Formats: sequence, structure tokens, C-alpha cells
Amino acid sequence: MQTKSVKIIKSKDEKPKGFGYIEFEDVDGLKDALLKTGSVRPPFLSRQAADASRKNFSGRTIRVSVAEPRKASFRAPPLY
Repeated sequence: MQTKSVKIIKSKDEKPKGFGYIEFEDVDGLKDALLKTGSVRPPFLSRQAADASRKNFSGRTIRVSVAEPRKASFRAPPLY
């Protein structure tokens, strides 16, 4: 699993807010992350086994979800 970029979101006082963004080199890296964190359950794994396999880091559960592309925003033309 190769990552292209990682960004941890921080508050104004530089403390992590508890979430971030990861860009993967390819879709297989994303699929691997989703499976390893238990965010997606493979069809052969029971729900209980999937819940038990969720990954933790420093006592916090790691969840991975897919971000939707930004929607085009409407900008009014400038007033002269």
C-alpha cells in the first residue's frame, strides 16, 4: 500500500483535530486500507469478526472512508 500524500488537520493552535486525508498511489492501496481498518467487510467475514479486527492507534479506532469529489461552487459574476 503506497501513499501519495498525508495531511493531518490541525486547529489554529496546531493541535490535531482527530482526522486527516490520505491520497493513495492507486485504487488498490485504498481498497487495502479499507479492508485492513475494517471499514469494509469482506463477504466471507462475519460482522462480529470484522468488528473485532478494527484497528486502533493510541486507543483510538481508525476509520477510513472515501471522500467525494468537490462539487462545483456557484460564484456570482463581479459587480462593476
